[in-house]
Amino acid sequence: MPIHQHPPPAASPRWSWKRSTSLGLAMLTCPCHLPLLLGALAGTALGGWLSQYTPVVFLAMLGVFIVALLYGLRASDRRRAGAETRPSHARQTEARR
Repeated sequence: MPIHQHPPPAASPRWSWKRSTSLGLAMLTCPCHLPLLLGALAGTALGGWLSQYTPVVFLAMLGVFIVALLYGLRASDRRRAGAETRPSHARQTEARR
């Protein structure tokens, strides 16, 4: 491919801020991180509140985790499906350029 031409759209990775943000939020709100969060915030007012309402916080984090994970994975699948729906002859033509 000559230097002045851009690579085909499927060859260049696309960054999606919605996908990255939702997957990052899912990673942060994973309920398995609650003991780490309680340990990090021990001795603070927020840590005391979290330890007093641990079941409620666990369920809230679980809900946010599931929604954010599903949204992020759905955004990933949409992006991947968009690249795969092009006809194979169009991909071959772009690869020859």
